[in-house]
Amino acid sequence: KEYGPWFWIHFVHSYALNFLSMLLLGLALAKKSSIHRRQAFFLLAGICLVVCTNLLYVLGLSPVTRYDLTPVVFSLASALMFWGIYSCELFRLVPIAWETAIEALETAVVVVNNTGRVVDVNPAFCRMFSQEPANALGAALRDMAPDLALLCSATPPEAGRHREMHRSVLEEDRFFEITVSEIKDKHLVTQGRVIAINDITELRLAQERLYLEQREVAVAAERMRFTQDLHDNLGQMLGFCSLQVQATMRELQRDNEEQAHVFLSRLGTVLGETQSEMRSYVHGMRTREYELNSLADLLRREVSRLQEHEPYQVELEITAYDFPVEEKIQLCSIVKEALSNVRRHAQANR
Repeated sequence: KEYGPWFWIHFVHSYALNFLSMLLLGLALAKKSSIHRRQAFFLLAGICLVVCTNLLYVLGLSPVTRYDLTPVVFSLASALMFWGIYSCELFRLVPIAWETAIEALETAVVVVNNTGRVVDVNPAFCRMFSQEPANALGAALRDMAPDLALLCSATPPEAGRHREMHRSVLEEDRFFEITVSEIKDKHLVTQGRVIAINDITELRLAQERLYLEQREVAVAAERMRFTQDLHDNLGQMLGFCSLQVQATMRELQRDNEEQAHVFLSRLGTVLGETQSEMRSYVHGMRTREYELNSLADLLRREVSRLQEHEPYQVELEITAYDFPVEEKIQLCSIVKEALSNVRRHAQANR
């Protein structure tokens, strides 16, 4: 067949678009994930069948020179692409733009460069720090969130990236987990940081409730153990003492003072052992009490006992710190003595 000049203009234009489509699908085939790679494969296979068949016919290289098989092949290619669309759910599994995904996150995300200026933020960050997106871009992070900037600048490159931060949001105390990741170029030179901020307030509250419940369970178990020990050990000793008293009374009624003295001597020995045993139990119980309770709780208990006798106004300010047991005992003893002196001698009401 002979083709006119306008045909070749149309031919070049059409095949340029076809080859461009094939190039884009080839790039998608190389870069996308497995499910999107399958989608690109079926589309590319259908286009290649049509393009190759028509190109061979136009150039006179087709084995069938009398008829153009492009419409027939196009039907087969359409069936192939339709099957690929149906099996891979082409119009359901559509890639979402990365920017859209970041904006939809509940996690606050901010990107800063090496100078500490904000390059990009998502809406969650703006809500958390009461910032407008237009005003946040280009601003210094230390001006918007000084505590966050200080926390991130204090994190050396070789250290872990997870930190916790406590701040007030809308007059409410909130806890946040900070994750810092470095942005590096192809030469592994740091160009900036990505800071992700998660609100973990509910998690912290749940952990505190769990800690209190575990402590209550431990106290109940310790009380049960203490009760069982009293029943097993001290109960037996007191029962033996009762028998010794009865035996002594019986011997005295018989005027057998010598045997009565033997029983009394044995009774004194057992009572001494019982007293020592009781002291060890009480000491162990008190030590366990100091282990299970914080110093603040122990001091509050002493203050409550003081207020039961006198209407004092007591203000207790103490920093949360996990003191060793022996230090707790000493500090509580000092506070007890001080409160006792106040009650007896100071005649104070505050």
